[in-house]
Amino acid sequence: MMTCMLISMECFEIDIDETDVHISYLPLAHIFERMLNVALTCSGSRIGFFRGNSKKNFKDLKVLNLVEDIQILKPTLFVSVPRLFNRIYAKLVDGTINAAGVRGMLFRKAVSDKLNNLKQYNTVHHSIWDRILFSRVAAILGGRVRLMLTASAPLAGEVMNFLRVCFSCPMIEAYGATETTGLGTLTFMNDFSTGHVGVPFPCVEIKLVDVPEMNYLSSDKPCPRGEICIRGHSIFKGYFKDPKNTKESLDDEGWYLTGDIGKITQNGKLAVIDRKKNIFKLAQDEYVAPEKIENVYLNCEYLAQIFVHGDPLQAELVAIVVPEPTKLSQLANKLGLQNQNLENLCRSDVIKEKLLAEMNQVAKYQKLQGFEIVRAIYIEHSPFTVENDLLTSTMKLKRAKAKQFYKLQLDKLYDELNRSKQLSKL
Repeated sequence: MMTCMLISMECFEIDIDETDVHISYLPLAHIFERMLNVALTCSGSRIGFFRGNSKKNFKDLKVLNLVEDIQILKPTLFVSVPRLFNRIYAKLVDGTINAAGVRGMLFRKAVSDKLNNLKQYNTVHHSIWDRILFSRVAAILGGRVRLMLTASAPLAGEVMNFLRVCFSCPMIEAYGATETTGLGTLTFMNDFSTGHVGVPFPCVEIKLVDVPEMNYLSSDKPCPRGEICIRGHSIFKGYFKDPKNTKESLDDEGWYLTGDIGKITQNGKLAVIDRKKNIFKLAQDEYVAPEKIENVYLNCEYLAQIFVHGDPLQAELVAIVVPEPTKLSQLANKLGLQNQNLENLCRSDVIKEKLLAEMNQVAKYQKLQGFEIVRAIYIEHSPFTVENDLLTSTMKLKRAKAKQFYKLQLDKLYDELNRSKQLSKL
């Protein structure tokens, strides 16, 4: 139910022109990629479409084909989602600052110098290191990228800054939803701070509404907090033939209720800090936002996907995790489990124990509260996909389907946790 007026109003919000080149490989069912293509077309820019592969599944994209296409096209814009940016980050870390010998030493010094420049002088460039080292890194994306854009989920600040210095270009972050025609806020090109999603677009206004059950209030000092609500000409008119959900998402004054919890920082920017939708309560009355916790755990280098689950009759969280195959193989080699296939590694108690320990290190570093920490995991060797009906066409997890699909595994995890508690009391 989007109107042509809504789409046209957002076409010129991103700093692009006729000299820009974009490679389109994200699903066009996603409003993010759809609106970007519209904006580029309106600006006279060029779009190259990824050749794809035989599997119509974003998770199974042949990365080599994508890299080849990028190097042929040489885009000036590189637009992606945190899931892929995190994979790029992990690969770059392994090949640069974690590399052995002189190479690793040089990159550690170079990255440190550029991060200091970023902090002190607000620049992503360095007159020496860019020529010696980072021009080669930039060549991975064709060597001409002048701007990177991320959206659809949070991206860790350390990942964002690392990519900025490695590719020597700004990275901006957008926040919005399909219901807002893709964008609600955007960070500025010359703003290299992290931990926020910028300021509202000119066509929208934003307010925060109290969520007392989660202790988020718009009267909080010094930073107001609450559910993010967006209103303006770019907001959708309603869900097609679905008045019930339309009424739940749009109030009488035209405010779209996002279900996200935000705060207004002291310098007037919006930060997304939690999630109201999909929350559930544990046995001890703690409210849990699983999407927030999943985004934290995805900073663990060994994880590709995760489904965090809680039961109102249980006091702890459990999770279904899909490992990153290459990283899991490396971990197995360190643990002396060579020459085993992925399925066998996923059934290994040694791997499970070590992977959970690595996840808890991430949870501690990201300062998750005790009730937000996953206490038991089931390792799934097959990824969540559109084909097995665990992901939507925009690659979002179908929670109800996942809960039903993994019911036996989730029940078993809780049984194991409860038995462990009983044994500890003996």
